[in-house]
Amino acid sequence: SILLFILLVVTSLGCMWFFLGAKTSQNGLDKIPEDITNILHDGDLYMNNTVDELHYLLQENFDEVIDEFKAALSEIGNDFGNFTEDMKININLDEIIDKVNSFLSLIEKFSDTEEEMNNAIASFNNMKNSMNSLTTAGNTYFQCSGTPDSLNKPICDKLNEATNIFDMFPEDFEE
Repeated sequence: SILLFILLVVTSLGCMWFFLGAKTSQNGLDKIPEDITNILHDGDLYMNNTVDELHYLLQENFDEVIDEFKAALSEIGNDFGNFTEDMKININLDEIIDKVNSFLSLIEKFSDTEEEMNNAIASFNNMKNSMNSLTTAGNTYFQCSGTPDSLNKPICDKLNEATNIFDMFPEDFEE
């Protein structure tokens, strides 16, 4: 009879635990649609900010970087021309050593500029590849091809706008 009483108490606690778990699960399930709306809104805000930042980076800032690299390369070319003319006139050992040191510094400056330009090209190609992957994933996940439903349409529009920005540039830059 004691064993039966213990089994009855354990069974009662198990049933109570089951019913409380079911009630808690129902509360969580009721909250999911509210959270999904907030998540989609956050995703839309993120895409708006990302497209704006990409637009600035790839149109205004990228042109400034290219102009800076061209100016640096032009300056290096002019400095090298001046260096060789001066070297022809002043042939003396101490000056030759100084000129060689300055020539080495010009070569280092050119190497740094060339490396930065290659890094910029590689970064741009990586951004373009990432955007293509993001577009493919977005089209798959949000079903942007055809007519997207009204919840996905703002995100699909921003994805298409970002893709159009990248389509304005050549397919691949050479390093």
